[in-house]
Amino acid sequence: MLVSGLLGVADVEGGPTREQVLVIGAIAGHLWKVDVAALPVLAGAEPSMVAEDLTDEHLRRRFVQLAIVVAFCRHPNVAEQVARLEAYAAA
Repeated sequence: MLVSGLLGVADVEGGPTREQVLVIGAIAGHLWKVDVAALPVLAGAEPSMVAEDLTDEHLRRRFVQLAIVVAFCRHPNVAEQVARLEAYAAA
């Protein structure tokens, strides 16, 4: 769910940018040993789904920190990206 959540954060204006996908792939590979390219479907999870799945406060905080990194990787930054990040942080 963490990888899907990060993809969901980046899912604005037609989906994640190439840089965001690369960063998510690096995070997933390094922290969780998940090969994003090997996943059957790269679909983003909605904020409520991520919130339901992440019940540990430490893991929620870590997710938001990583989501901020992913949001910063969108160039140029757009208001929709900021709003999407805020929705995940609030959930």
